[in-house]
Amino acid sequence: MRLLALLMLLLAAHATAAAPRILRLSTISHEPVGDTAFRVLQRAYRQLGIEPELVHLPAIRALAAANGGDTDGDVARYPDIERDNRNLLRVPVAIMQLQVSAVTTGPRFAISGRASLAPYSLCIRRGIQPTDDYTAGLTRFAANSDLQSLAMLRAGRCQVALFSQYSWLAIDAANGGPLRLLAPPLLHMTLYHYLHRRHAALLPRISRVLRAMRQRGEIQRIVAQAEVPLHQARQRQTLR
Repeated sequence: MRLLALLMLLLAAHATAAAPRILRLSTISHEPVGDTAFRVLQRAYRQLGIEPELVHLPAIRALAAANGGDTDGDVARYPDIERDNRNLLRVPVAIMQLQVSAVTTGPRFAISGRASLAPYSLCIRRGIQPTDDYTAGLTRFAANSDLQSLAMLRAGRCQVALFSQYSWLAIDAANGGPLRLLAPPLLHMTLYHYLHRRHAALLPRISRVLRAMRQRGEIQRIVAQAEVPLHQARQRQTLR
């Protein structure tokens, strides 16, 4: 009986260690994508009695903090970052999607993938690996924010800027239009939540919660509601 009691105490201690009350999660500063993903995670983690907190950092530092254990994970990143960030574990349930599109100050040209960008100079966000990979070998300039990309585009330092649907919030706040949004989108990126490996025991639990939320359509509803202002901003700032 004493052995059984000791075993139960050890299991309880392990469960407590594996389920922190607060999780500090990295997110990119001034980036509403993380705020939307956080709404989903907040709803999910509270079902487990855990309160997530955001830690705002520049894009590269945010990832480094999550991988280095300074935070408990990253709110939302594109898949496969774990190949270069070995301490991060992907929660295998999609949180949301980003669509990256080409935007100009007015000129229109046919979009047919990466090759259609080759004749033009591009402004892209620094620290976004899929965009870096997609535009490798093309004439491009890196910006620290959507507003900086917008300013460079307006000043003629590049002919095309690559923006996600979330970029329109910053563009609208700066009244930076009207701009030409070219279709179709160039990139579709599915974003996933990542945990530091010290929280490996938590991974199956949060996966089950998020999977159930997606099956009920709860994740989709949270994201759709959060993206209503994006559509409104885009309508105000795009050329008809």
